[in-house]
Amino acid sequence: MKDNSLIYDNSLISQRDFINTILNPTPTEQLPIFEIKETPEFYCIYIDSFYGNKHILEICYKNNFLILKIKFKNTLKNSAHERIFYLLDIDLNNILLHDYKHNIKLIVPKVI
Repeated sequence: MKDNSLIYDNSLISQRDFINTILNPTPTEQLPIFEIKETPEFYCIYIDSFYGNKHILEICYKNNFLILKIKFKNTLKNSAHERIFYLLDIDLNNILLHDYKHNIKLIVPKVI
């Protein structure tokens, strides 16, 4: 089996995307900052520096991994900033999203 994917910045990308990322890096001031906190009832994920006019948030859950992908609107390059969290027994149907100014708070309830 031949796999030409590379891991860069916590993401699995193709060789072409890897080269494009190195040659045309995204300025760090545009990248959102992630933080996670856990309580007995839920996980709380904070995303700072999220701009609704610049970013799109995609959420998916595969094999106990919550994947948050932030894509940039209105850009020619197909770049994304991705964070992966290993979260067991969560209630996907009741995830809450609070958006205030340029910050997002995701509340992910646990299955008790």
